[in-house]
Amino acid sequence: MFLALVLFVGIPVLGTGAWTGILAASILELDFKESIGACFCGVLLADVDDAIFWTLVAAGFAGGMATGVSRKNRKEQYYE
Repeated sequence: MFLALVLFVGIPVLGTGAWTGILAASILELDFKESIGACFCGVLLADVDDAIFWTLVAAGFAGGMATGVSRKNRKEQYYE
């Protein structure tokens, strides 16, 4: 149940998160300390996922800017 609660909280989908995870743990009458630990781990998982995703997005954007790749440059190449 611990891993299920971690994944429920950690996967970034609308309606999931720490508040909803604690509510689900309360409804399922899970152990309080285990539920808090699972929600904490789930929030950390979500933070790591977001950090990796946005770092890759920023790196791709910066790489495109550094190499001069843009829609304008591509259009000019085809019309020359």
